[in-house]
Amino acid sequence: MDMSVWLYERTLENLRIELDRFERLSFEKQDDFQRATRRGAISEARQYRKEQLLIDEKIRLLTREFILTQRKLQAWRENKER
Repeated sequence: MDMSVWLYERTLENLRIELDRFERLSFEKQDDFQRATRRGAISEARQYRKEQLLIDEKIRLLTREFILTQRKLQAWRENKER
């Protein structure tokens, strides 16, 4: 296995781990938001929602990086086959 392949695969694995972690955080903030809303704690609910939106933005960025890394790996493999 070439070092470049290993590096891309390792990067993909790290991104998967980070995505899983942030998705769990997003679900937790969504739960916190819903609980605060049911309690009538509007300012607390807003804070949880704001935190969730920031986490969701991070998820979008990580997903984009994951896709780009997959494409780079695929392109590298295709070039290697030639």
